[in-house]
Amino acid sequence: MHRAHFWIYVTVFILVLTSVLVFLQTNKKAQLDDTKLLHNIRVEPSKEVTDQRFLLEIQPERTTGLMNQANSNIFTALELLNSANLAYSCRNIPESQTELEEWMLNANQNNEIPEIIESVSSRFDKCVNIDRSIHYVERFFEAAKKGSDDAVDMLWFLTNRELIEGFDLAHLSRDELVAKLSEIKAEMYDLSRNIALLGGEKSMFRMIRGFQDFDPATKGQNFEKSLAYTYLLLATTDDNDNYQKADKSRQWLEKRMTSDETNNAIRIFNELKSKYKRI
Repeated sequence: MHRAHFWIYVTVFILVLTSVLVFLQTNKKAQLDDTKLLHNIRVEPSKEVTDQRFLLEIQPERTTGLMNQANSNIFTALELLNSANLAYSCRNIPESQTELEEWMLNANQNNEIPEIIESVSSRFDKCVNIDRSIHYVERFFEAAKKGSDDAVDMLWFLTNRELIEGFDLAHLSRDELVAKLSEIKAEMYDLSRNIALLGGEKSMFRMIRGFQDFDPATKGQNFEKSLAYTYLLLATTDDNDNYQKADKSRQWLEKRMTSDETNNAIRIFNELKSKYKRI
């Protein structure tokens, strides 16, 4: 009797296991079919165009000089990015020894956290010779114009207040300010597009997310452009994590779009593909 029950349990277990294996195999096939389009339109980088972002080398002595150099034309994208990051990290650090001593006195009187006092004191030596007249916002834009994917990514973290300070816009009227900020945001999209077409994956993600919120050209959401850049990233990336993130975005977008909208996204993608690493 017990032996009969045992074989019944074994049979049931085998049936359940077989069903699970069939389900997994079917699901895997469905996923492969779902991304068949993207595998078929894989983009290969242009052999005659080199992505300069990966050839830049840090030259500390030139970066130090850049901190007091208004003309950025002679510096590389990486040097500009390094100077922008340094200027950003120094934005709240006293500019002179007198200001530092005054800050330290106030900090001690107000029982400031010792770690903060130590941090400001140690960073002061790195920041004291920086030309503060060149704002870190301007430096990030210059680095982005030279081709820095990281600089483009940083642009999207900047607040309106920082943009107003960085470009000295506080004197403008409200209407003029709104127009100027819109112009700057449009430039951010243009820079992101340019670096995305050079293979900058952070810029591609910025395009994917940016168009889901706002398109400067249409003044509204643009899921078609967002999906087109998603297709571009899926077709060009060698980074598995980025591929997985982009594929989740693809699934999310396609569920919310009509077939006509998806087809239009493919058309935009083909236009992007034709310019990839050739701009």
